[in-house]
Amino acid sequence: MKKKAHFIIILLSLLYIPLFFGLKFFSNHKCYKKNLIVHINSEEVDEITPFSFVFLLHPDTDLKSCEQNILSISQQEYQHYRVILITSENMTPKAEEITKFAAKHNKDHLFSVFRSQREEPLLSTYNRAVSSCSNNEIIIEMNMNDWLANNNVLSLLNETYHSSKDIWLTFGDHLNFPSYMNNKAFSQNRKKKSELLSWVDSPFKTYYAGLFSQIHSSNKYTYKQPPFKKSGLFTLPMVSQAKNHIHFIEEVLFIHKLSELN
Repeated sequence: MKKKAHFIIILLSLLYIPLFFGLKFFSNHKCYKKNLIVHINSEEVDEITPFSFVFLLHPDTDLKSCEQNILSISQQEYQHYRVILITSENMTPKAEEITKFAAKHNKDHLFSVFRSQREEPLLSTYNRAVSSCSNNEIIIEMNMNDWLANNNVLSLLNETYHSSKDIWLTFGDHLNFPSYMNNKAFSQNRKKKSELLSWVDSPFKTYYAGLFSQIHSSNKYTYKQPPFKKSGLFTLPMVSQAKNHIHFIEEVLFIHKLSELN
């Protein structure tokens, strides 16, 4: 009888332990997602207040494309934006030239440069740049050899984010340069992949600064690849928490310059 009672106690213990930790994990995960929402919406934004956008850019080797990128930003009808350039500690002459060009064409807007300090992982520089933003500012990450499709891209993004508080991340369609044709491969991949993976792979993506800051402030990433070359390493942790908050914009948002290898 004692052996039977002892066996029942052990069996109940084995059932209780995974149940306890499972419920604890679920509760923590639920609280974490709730905290993300609070973190993003901690600064009230009403239906009238325009969103502020922050371009995070990394100088490319193609000087002409970089200049076109800067000009497409400075010619936007929507004026609530600023530009952050992220560079390595020792900038190349081309990077210096791009920085001067960007500063010249952003006189009426905040323009800043974040340089990677000696032996600093690039994500740390990236973190410093995003930390300079308020929670409700919208980060726009794009390649500098691409450029905005027209003068109303920021206006469209502002309308999109105001349309629903459930939108935390966006990406949109594009045309290839020099053909100015739709990217059929991109459309086909979107059908095959989830919105989550399509957003990660997109060369143009937007997200709340508060979402990035909260997730990465609690993790130590030491990736040495630039975020604009391997952005999935930096953005995948975000989509894992915001998978139901990704929105695809059907309109063409940018022109994507194909590399000579394509």
